Formats: sequence, structure tokens, C-alpha cells
Amino acid sequence: ALGVGALQRGRRRTTLAEDLFQHESVHDLADMLARVAMLDDLDYLKGWQKAVVAVTSDDLKRVAKKYFVDTKGIVIYSLPGGELEKDKEKEKQARSPRASAGTRLMRNKDEPKEMSGSNFSLSKAKTVSLPNGLKIILLENARLPIAYARAEVRNVRMYESAKQSGIAELLSDMMAEGTRTRTAEQISEAIETTGGSMTLSSDGGAIKLLSPDLETGLGLMLDSLMHADFPEKELESKRDLLLSSIDEQDSNPRAKALQTFKSLVYGKHPFGRSKLGNPKVVEKITRAELQAFHRKVFVPNNTVIAVVGDFDSAKVEKAIAAKTADWKSGNLPKLPKIEVALPAKLTEKIISDPG
Repeated sequence: ALGVGALQRGRRRTTLAEDLFQHESVHDLADMLARVAMLDDLDYLKGWQKAVVAVTSDDLKRVAKKYFVDTKGIVIYSLPGGELEKDKEKEKQARSPRASAGTRLMRNKDEPKEMSGSNFSLSKAKTVSLPNGLKIILLENARLPIAYARAEVRNVRMYESAKQSGIAELLSDMMAEGTRTRTAEQISEAIETTGGSMTLSSDGGAIKLLSPDLETGLGLMLDSLMHADFPEKELESKRDLLLSSIDEQDSNPRAKALQTFKSLVYGKHPFGRSKLGNPKVVEKITRAELQAFHRKVFVPNNTVIAVVGDFDSAKVEKAIAAKTADWKSGNLPKLPKIEVALPAKLTEKIISDPG
């Protein structure tokens, strides 16, 4: 478990990370500068992060004792006035496609060229292929001390047969439940301590954190992808949730119609089956089957890792190579060749739903 000191450092780092993440968007940055200029002095921003680092637990106790008292409480009531309908009409007009297009044009015209999305270039991206087949794409961007990494495992659903319908979705739900050496709680604590975030699914994983924590985040993400454990104690609860989602989908007319459309268009192709799977199959999927499917598809020669942000490409490449040195390439099964024939004529299917 984390000690008090480590917990305080984690919360302080989280505060700094949240502040920096708010600077990513040009418009969010402009909004923050405007608010600070109105309420305070812009010099406040120059020393804010240093001040956060210097805050102690005694400082927090002193401020809480001074301000977190009933006599200082404020209650604010916001009641609609006679202009409510007019305000709604103005808001409706502001959200119209024409107004949105005009706003976008104005922003694009006034936006500095170096910060415009149209000026974004991938020409400086570096691509590396490791001996085990893992592909790495590195793009340095030092505008903010933030780093992102995304690992993409290819064609996972395509490798799911009709007899295993639902195994990819159940695997996706189980990916965040720990590895051979770390529990889900330990991984969550480690990410929270950095102030960053991590997501995992059957398609891979992604991390977003401060640049000094990039190697830590890469280690957690890669461990989760390479050594997912699929603990038996979590399997039944995840299975129940997935079966519940399938029931909910089957009772939703729109979802039911969409799935019927896909089955008519794609036929026996994996895209013609529900992403959530066949409930009769999901009920019987075992931990051993999840592990076997994971070993088959989650191999380095079927994975691409992209890293973007403020980092040194050589160091990150070296770190990823070291963390994946024992990740052996695999013989991927051939993708099924299923012909999707064009319909000979217009087809209409009516689904009766008396319930």
C-alpha cells in the first residue's frame, strides 16, 4: 500500500497533470488566460506550479480550518427569469449548422498558423521495427511536458470465429483485471500516483501522462497487454455484465434493427455478428479459452505502438525494446476469407416486437 508521503506526492502530481492537460487545446488555453487576466494577474500563472509543489499537509490543514466552516458557507440559487425562452432561442441558433460552420471558419482564419490543425505534420515521425516484429512510431512534440502512447493490436475481432462469438468482448472487459505480477488495484494506484490515465481493451491500450512518467506508464501498459492474467474470481462478474448488455441490446429496437442490418449486409463475415457476442457462447467461455485467444492474437508482430509528446525518441525506443525483450513473435492464423456478395435486389426485413 502507498504510504502517506507517497499518497500526498501522488495527489500533488495529479493536480499538476490536470493543469497541464487543460493546456492541450488552443481554445482551452485562451479561455484559461482570459479568466486569469480578469480575476487575477497573469504573473500568477508563472509561479502557480511551483507553489503547488511547495504545499505541505500543514498548509492544507490550516486553510481547511480557516475556510471549511459553516459561517463561511454560501448558497446560490439560480432561477429562470422572463428572458428564458429568448435565451433558449439564441442558444438554438448558436448551435445550428450554419452558425457552427461560421464559427469554425472564423476560428480557422484567426488561429495562429503554427497552432492550426491543418499545419500538423507527421513528416518527422520515426518508425522502428524491433526484432520480434513490434512496430513503434515516435513523434516528438515538446509544446507541453505531456506524452501519449497508444498500442493497437490488429484484427482482433477478425480472428474471432462464430464458435467463439463474444470472446473478444469478454477479453476486452477482463484486460484491466491485473497481470501475473500486479493486481488491478496495484496498477490503478500506480497510474493514479502519476496523475495520468490508462485504458485497456481487446484492441490494445492507451496512456496519457506527464513526460517524466512516460517510462512508468509504458511499463504498466505493456505489462497489461503482454501478461494479462484473467483472474477466475473476476470472470463470472464480467460475464454477467456482458450477458446483461446483450439482453439490453436485444430489447432495444434501434440496436436490434442495426444488428439485423449488419447481418444482412455482411452475412457470415465477423462484422455480421454482434460485437457483444452470442449469449449461449458467452455463458461457456472459460479462463483457459481467454488465455489461449490472448496468446494467439496479442503478439508483437501483430501490434503497433505510437508515442507522441515531449520525450527523447532514442530513450523511449530503448525503453520499449527492453520491456518487450521477452515478448516472442507468434504465427498468426490466416484471416478467414469470407466473400461478402452484393445484394441482387432491394431487401426489406420487418421485425415484429410485440413486447
